[in-house]
Amino acid sequence: MGQTNSANIAMDSNEIMARNNGSAAYLHINRDGGDVIFNENGGNVGVGAASPARKLHVNDVLRLEPRSTYPSSPSDGDICVVGSAGGRHIYCHLNGAWRQLD
Repeated sequence: MGQTNSANIAMDSNEIMARNNGSAAYLHINRDGGDVIFNENGGNVGVGAASPARKLHVNDVLRLEPRSTYPSSPSDGDICVVGSAGGRHIYCHLNGAWRQLD
């Protein structure tokens, strides 16, 4: 969609590609905010994984951006990194409380 000599989106039978003047470009999905839902009715999502084995399968390092405080409305299973430089820890919310994992 769009002109091939400017920013456009190309689609074929199994992929969507963002292009700019024929070269690869960033593909933004809902860049201005809001929820993005993939596989609402089932299936797995792979990042760098051709055959994802879980709901989210990351085939490399996963980065959790450090926070200064815990999330205000946690649910069991939430994972976060909390603290400041030199004093950060990984936490998981289980059975109604935050548990330090490291």
